[in-house]
Amino acid sequence: MVSSRDATKSPGEPLPLQVAWSTQQALAQHRLMGRNARNKSGSRPPRVDAGVGESRAPVTLFYYMPGPGGKEEACKVTISGPDDFGSWLKTRHLFLKDSTTRKREQELVTYSDFIHAYSNLEKDEKYLFMDHPFFMDHPNDSVRECVGNIQCNLQKQASALEVRTTRAVVNDQALKDELKTQTLTPVNDGHSVKFFTVTKKGNLKERIEVDGMVMNRGDKVLVVNEAKMSPSDKDIDETLDKVWKLQGWLSAAKENPDQFATDPPIIKDNLLGTEWKVSAVMSGDNFTEEMEEKCNDNGLRVVRSNGAGYG
Repeated sequence: MVSSRDATKSPGEPLPLQVAWSTQQALAQHRLMGRNARNKSGSRPPRVDAGVGESRAPVTLFYYMPGPGGKEEACKVTISGPDDFGSWLKTRHLFLKDSTTRKREQELVTYSDFIHAYSNLEKDEKYLFMDHPFFMDHPNDSVRECVGNIQCNLQKQASALEVRTTRAVVNDQALKDELKTQTLTPVNDGHSVKFFTVTKKGNLKERIEVDGMVMNRGDKVLVVNEAKMSPSDKDIDETLDKVWKLQGWLSAAKENPDQFATDPPIIKDNLLGTEWKVSAVMSGDNFTEEMEEKCNDNGLRVVRSNGAGYG
């Protein structure tokens, strides 16, 4: 910052060395001052150092973000663990909001904060709200709304991919031949399905979310569809984990159905009572030959999103 004394120097006279800051230093100071100003407006609630147990199962959360016309739009994301949460949060601010007042109450900055808050949303009557730093700092409402529309459209495209690829699985004749069944029917109309366990207090703990499923009850065939635009080795491992977890969920729910739940709830009734043969496919638009070979090597069939198998 240039003092009033320095500002009166003639245009040709050089400024002292101590005020000749670089652009990066000036911007850094500006950001620091902005943070200090925000902190003065109200202290942040104390951090919750709640334990999250030994589980590191992926959590699919629904949150809200700024949408068109000043409204809040619902979105979802799957968080695989602390590292994934940290990467996702680098370009975002995640808050707890009161369901009644719609006021922000706490910024969630650690994975343990997030897990604690997420586990108690219904009990505490809160919900999750996400803002990009761009949203928070940009003075132009129309620009903020435009970026919000882009983010919401991305979420809608992901949901559309799930439905489109699940319906493609239904039409894959090679897959039906392999499974020795004549027809496959989409579960939940091709949309994603969540699987929960129920705590003693009646709270739901999410264990798995699958992008889609198809079934043939008569042949006891149940196929999990994982939709990926461009799959990776990590996607293969996570898909196999989902199959094993779903098999365990089905087996345990058969013995104690009241301790398990699904979203939508009707899916639970449709699945229980049948000894399913569970398998999985990877579907999407951009599969390299190498990824196709890896999927096949791990027992995962690859299905193009236009309904044609890869052979």
